[in-house]
Amino acid sequence: MNGSEDVCVPVHPSDDSLELFALGHYRSEDLAFLEEHLLLCVDCQRRLRDIDAYVALMAKGTKEIQQNPPRHQRALVVCSGVLAASILVFCLMSYFRSEHDQDAEIRLAAVHGKADPPLAAPVGKSLTLKVDLTEVAPSPTYRLDVVSSSGNVIWTTIAKSDTRQLVLHVEKRLDRGTHWIRLCSDTGQVLREYALRVQ
Repeated sequence: MNGSEDVCVPVHPSDDSLELFALGHYRSEDLAFLEEHLLLCVDCQRRLRDIDAYVALMAKGTKEIQQNPPRHQRALVVCSGVLAASILVFCLMSYFRSEHDQDAEIRLAAVHGKADPPLAAPVGKSLTLKVDLTEVAPSPTYRLDVVSSSGNVIWTTIAKSDTRQLVLHVEKRLDRGTHWIRLCSDTGQVLREYALRVQ
């Protein structure tokens, strides 16, 4: 064998081993064998240079992407942020709505022998009206009107009850002041009228 010929070693390291060596992660107990092999084997030296070039190219590409992310990646990050913020806002609104926006329940019943005291409801809340029909003339359907202090009907509904109670949900949030709740028969006759003070 002369100096111009390549020296061949019977066991060549795998590409994985050379890659670990190039990255500085090769196991220390086999490091001396690998370094000695690389001193003697021109083929493995070439393979290691190719791996070093590949690792350097990938590191450079990764750095460029981190410094200048592609437009679609920036858009994805922005969209993800907007989505996360929207979910947070929705959750907070749901929490506060469930905690602080429950219907105010108003029970409407006739009082015998004296004037009905005005009922009270909080301003800005929807209402659940429970109307006691025990002493009310029977009717196939009932109409319930919510009337402002100026006499304008601001909410109305038609309801039927198989029991002696009507349960109605008033979505309309009432302004501060006195309102009237009128219970009428299907013919329009006023059966009961209740004062409601919203405060």
